[in-house]
Amino acid sequence: CQKIMNWDKLVFLLTVMLIGYLPYKVPQRLNPNGLTHISTIHSATLAFIFILLSTLLITQTKVFINMSPLNLVIIFLTTLAWFSAPKLIRKVGTFPKELISQKSTWFVVRFEPRSFYLKFTEILFQQAKFLYLLYAVFSDLSLISKIIWFTLIIGLLHFTNLFFLSRREALIFTFLSFPMAIVFSYLILRGLVLVTLSIHLWFYLIWAGYPWLNKK
Repeated sequence: CQKIMNWDKLVFLLTVMLIGYLPYKVPQRLNPNGLTHISTIHSATLAFIFILLSTLLITQTKVFINMSPLNLVIIFLTTLAWFSAPKLIRKVGTFPKELISQKSTWFVVRFEPRSFYLKFTEILFQQAKFLYLLYAVFSDLSLISKIIWFTLIIGLLHFTNLFFLSRREALIFTFLSFPMAIVFSYLILRGLVLVTLSIHLWFYLIWAGYPWLNKK
């Protein structure tokens, strides 16, 4: 009988996630403005934690990463777009005052460098979590089983956003996580890690940038 997963590695992953997300999520829950007014030192500390934990997870896996010239160009241009966005969006868009007044915790939409660059490292941490799940926790499973279990767990993890977001927002992110988890797991297992990271970053760039560019 094939075991479902490596439970000890799952416990390790959950512990790492608690260490990374507690200082990141709890202030968003307790502060009405979320991470909007986060200090530079606070932002840098959280970013360092995410990078450190991401490195820890990745080094615990035997992951294959396709480093083809095309994939390198894609992630380079995506990263360039991300770090240019806070300045560029103010030149081509209009600050969405009405939306921000209604959604004060949506710090990413503000495109403030401190919190926006922090989000970059949090997405890196998410990707490292994906790699560890697929290559360590589910290492003994078949391809289909890996995708199924990965999708279920990612959906469950997104569902926990009910503790930090409004019910509607949490359910939307949970619903979107299922098809994205299927696509991400398949691509990651084919070595297209840089592509999934780029897709992940562009999702947030488009989601955060749309209110600035919507002229209604």
